[in-house]
Amino acid sequence: MTPADFDDLIVMLMQGEVEPNGTDMIVLLRARELAHGETGSDWSGSSMIAEIAALADQAFSDDPAEIQPAREVLFALRQSEASDAADDREEGIRQSKTILGHIDAARFPVTAAGAHLKLGGALPRLSWSDDGVDRSVLRQAAGHLESALALLPNEEADLRAMARYNAALAYRDLWQSGDEWEDDDDDRGKALEHGLAVLAAMDRGEFSGDRSTMSRAVLAVLMADGEPRDPQAREQTIAVLQTWLASREGKSLPRTERRALKEARDHLITRRDRG
Repeated sequence: MTPADFDDLIVMLMQGEVEPNGTDMIVLLRARELAHGETGSDWSGSSMIAEIAALADQAFSDDPAEIQPAREVLFALRQSEASDAADDREEGIRQSKTILGHIDAARFPVTAAGAHLKLGGALPRLSWSDDGVDRSVLRQAAGHLESALALLPNEEADLRAMARYNAALAYRDLWQSGDEWEDDDDDRGKALEHGLAVLAAMDRGEFSGDRSTMSRAVLAVLMADGEPRDPQAREQTIAVLQTWLASREGKSLPRTERRALKEARDHLITRRDRG
């Protein structure tokens, strides 16, 4: 059975008709604490969990202005989590939009950023068809990812890196799908900015994304003209190649690709050293 709304969900959870997911467990725990007049658990270890607990406080409060928006957000969060388990991308998109339609992003920035991040990751997959790429959908995705980055605090390093990872790919695809690449230098610049930041996060051990995918995306931008555009781009290209080749992903590349990357790196180093 599927609950229709927050109130229906609570009843079904209490009666054991619905198996609680992660969001449900936090809401139920907070409801029990409030019923017993307890001050609440320590949520300081996770901003996301702390925000869900605070939303539950609002959902069970006496303030009519806070109750309904909080319940809409909490229900959409649990339905979004359920859609992930069912691999239902379109439902996840719908629920993320619902969250953004009701949440106070200033009070709950990580929750709002999570919805933007999910949209930014899901929309690009819907932008491609046999007829080509829908750049307007890609542009929406990039916008959601920029919104996520604007909301996420610096301590949410993994989420920030994830947003940058998806943004780098979205901007790369926007740049490559333009009629004239030269006319999309802003997209090129953003693809490079986000991509280099992601690779740096990987180097620091803050993010465990696909280094090979991101390295290829960054190199596609840096080497679009066959050679780096300037000395700075050359140094960036050498650094990307070196860290990729030294990484676990780089060492597992097919022999022919690994050899080609080494030759490209050595060629650039030789040209640099010759001045």
